[in-house]
Amino acid sequence: QDHLLAPYMATPPVVVAPVMQLAAVGPEDTVFDIGCGDGRLLCAAAKLGAQCYGWDISPEAVEDAKQLIAKEGIEEKVSVHCADALAEAER
Repeated sequence: QDHLLAPYMATPPVVVAPVMQLAAVGPEDTVFDIGCGDGRLLCAAAKLGAQCYGWDISPEAVEDAKQLIAKEGIEEKVSVHCADALAEAER
């Protein structure tokens, strides 16, 4: 984790819906979120019907995302993984 590009900043809840609307997310879409944090964008996209995949370097963030996904009952639409996306990209 010594090469993080930026500190974690959660997406403010007030911007989640506008982001989904701007991106026109729907059932035909697949959403990839690198640095997904607590998964709130993934959950919003999944509720609109998209299939969603997220990665975060923080095990705690991934656990938070998994808990949110379970709470929302959208496990079939969202999967999250703990990984260093930069290290994966360098392979």
